[in-house]
Amino acid sequence: ADVHHVGIGRFFHDALHPAKVGFSKPDARIFHAGAAAAGVAPDAVLHIGDDAELDAAGALAAGMQTVWINRTDARWPAELPEPPHAEVPSLTALRALLG
Repeated sequence: ADVHHVGIGRFFHDALHPAKVGFSKPDARIFHAGAAAAGVAPDAVLHIGDDAELDAAGALAAGMQTVWINRTDARWPAELPEPPHAEVPSLTALRALLG
């Protein structure tokens, strides 16, 4: 999603797009580029996303902490190597998780 297109771009320091960086999720390089743009190591990032493979598994492979927003109560795909650090059904639940 383009954060500028949906009207929330002002809340972000940077926004990466596959055409800009040359690779896309779940490639670890796009996650590493995001961490670098934020000026932090990948293990200092909490990546939050709603796609098990592209978001959660991709970020895990890049060495990030992850939260999977699982709105449909799906099972974690067995073919993916490890589950996310946390799973929530909604943004409201994510807010509660983060306190």
